[in-house]
Amino acid sequence: MSSRIHNSPTHTFSAMELPYMEPVYIAFGLFVLVTAYNYLKPQGSRNYTSLETEAAKQMLEDTQNIVLIDVQNRKDYDSGHLKDAKNIPLDKFNDRIGKLPRNKDIVVYCKNGGQSIRAIRKLEVAGFTRLYHMHEGLRGWNNAGYPIRKRRGSK
Repeated sequence: MSSRIHNSPTHTFSAMELPYMEPVYIAFGLFVLVTAYNYLKPQGSRNYTSLETEAAKQMLEDTQNIVLIDVQNRKDYDSGHLKDAKNIPLDKFNDRIGKLPRNKDIVVYCKNGGQSIRAIRKLEVAGFTRLYHMHEGLRGWNNAGYPIRKRRGSK
C-alpha cells in the first residue's frame, strides 16, 4: 500500500443535504430580474413624463389642474420649495398616496431628482398615470434663477 496525498475534498455534499438552496437561488434570481426590469424598462413603457426645468416652469404657469409635490424632508422643504408645493416626505409617501387626486396632473420633485423618482415609481405602482417628474429637481430650478419660497425662520 502506498500512501498518497489526494487533493480531492474529504467531504462532498449530496443533493439531499441542501435541498432548499435551489429554490432560494431561483427566487433571488427572479427578484433581481424583476427589480432590474422595473428600474431599467424602456421610456415608452413608463407612466410618467420627465420634465426639464424650463418645461416644468411652463407647465406650472399654464396648467390649472396640477398637484405639485415636494418629497424632501420637512427641514429641507422649509429651507426652499416651489410656490404651491405640497410637502409629502418620501418616508411618509405610502401613508398619503391614497389621498392624492387621480383626476389631476401630478408633478413631483425633490432636491436633485433621486427621491422624486422613487415617489414616481410608487405612484406608478398605485395606478396613477398623469405623472410628471422634474428630474433636475430644486437644484435645476435654482440654477435657472427661478424663485423659491422659504418658510420663515429657516436658514
